[in-house]
Amino acid sequence: MTGIPTIEPAPSDSIVLSQSREAGGVVVRLAGDLDLSVAAELRELLQRVVRDEHADQVVLDFAGVRLIDAHSIGLIMTAWRTMTAQGRQLRVAGLRDMPARLFDILGLAPLLGDPTAHDIRGGGGDDVGRGAGDGRGRGHAADGPPGRG
Repeated sequence: MTGIPTIEPAPSDSIVLSQSREAGGVVVRLAGDLDLSVAAELRELLQRVVRDEHADQVVLDFAGVRLIDAHSIGLIMTAWRTMTAQGRQLRVAGLRDMPARLFDILGLAPLLGDPTAHDIRGGGGDDVGRGAGDGRGRGHAADGPPGRG
């Protein structure tokens, strides 16, 4: 046997539905399950977004995402930290169902912006921490990720 053949995923299997530039930012519409099976694709996507210095604001639209695991959340938070350190903004929008519950439980929704916004219009840095929490004061953009003091 000469080795195990690798199968490249078809474009329809991609977690990225579309990517567009809007008003100084980039909107990436995601779909499917963000789990370990797509971690390499998600990591590459986030690395491209972080390298794109022309995008002051990036919105990851989660309207089509059914599931997200801890590893994928870690990849997003790494990109968020890098972009924040560069004076840029990474937001997650369109959270619903399981991903919305998980972001809320972890206290990440306030850090990543208004989860009901689907684009970059009308949302500068002022909307971070508003409309995204559960009213119990968990998380605040100035505090950094929960658990980091």
